[in-house]
Order: sequence, then C-alpha cells, then structure tokens
Amino acid sequence: MKNFLKGFVALLLIAGVAQAWNLRQRSEGTSSWERNLPNLTIQEIDVGEHYLTVRISDFTRFMSASVIVPITYAEIVRVQGLPHPDLTFAGPDAYLTFWISQAGAGGYTADLTEITSGTTGIRFRPATGGTVQTFTASATQQRIMRGALFTIQSNGGPTDSNTPADFTITVRPRRQ
Repeated sequence: MKNFLKGFVALLLIAGVAQAWNLRQRSEGTSSWERNLPNLTIQEIDVGEHYLTVRISDFTRFMSASVIVPITYAEIVRVQGLPHPDLTFAGPDAYLTFWISQAGAGGYTADLTEITSGTTGIRFRPATGGTVQTFTASATQQRIMRGALFTIQSNGGPTDSNTPADFTITVRPRRQ
C-alpha cells in the first residue's frame, strides 16, 4: 500500500509540473505564457499590449503626426482619439485617417498605405470636445512591423484653429 501511495503522489507531482505556466521570451522580441498540456501540445498566451501616443497640435488644419512602432511583430488593436475637452470647433466635421509605412530602402513615404478609407477613420464633430472616438482596423489592415511609421492625418475641414487632439494607438505582439 505504501508503494501505491508513493507512486500516486509522484504521478500527481509530475502532472502538476506539466500544468505549470512558464514565461517564454521569443527571439523576435515578443513574450508568451506557455504550458505543456496532457495531450503533449503547448498552449501559448501572448503577453501584453503596448500604447503609443500621438498629439496633433491642431487637427482643424491639414496636418499629420507620426510615431515609430517599437515592437518587432505587432498588430493594431485600436486607435482612440480625444479632442481637447475645453475646446469646440466650428465648420464641417474633421476626418482623421491612419497610414502605415514599413521602413525600407525607399524610405517611409515610398510605401505609405492607408488603413482607413476616407471617412472611416475617426470623425470629430463640432462641440465634441472631451468625447473619445475609436477606430478598429480590419484583420487584413492591422499587421505592422518594428520600425514602421504609423501616421495620423487630419483633413483640415473645420474652420477654427489651435484645436489639439490626443491619440492612443493600442498594439499587441503577434507571431510571425
């Protein structure tokens, strides 16, 4: 009976170790929690979202602002925009579009790709100061690489000036 109990306890210990989660750092810079399942497969859960911030000093003018992506393999989860809460603007709505340019031999402007199509980005309406607007890229548009330039561009529609807006781009690691 003692041998049976010893074997049973040993089996429980081995099964418990197989279910432990381990943090794995991949060579491309992403991390994941992983564990071995009883059917000899590995379960992985990617770690962490990253937040990139951009400020456009006056979205009522035709202008753009950019940020370089620091993650090796990433996907865009969402873009959130917030016009300054104390300011309102007059005139037509402001449309903000988003562009990605992967770094390459041709420079950043050689392959600038719009991930929004005209008015499907973020739309700021008059008197919407302090209201968060959100854009979500489609699955085919959200892949981005380290060193890529993410650009936000305003259409310059409204007539007021000096209306800043802050943007948060949420990106998360992805596998190759």
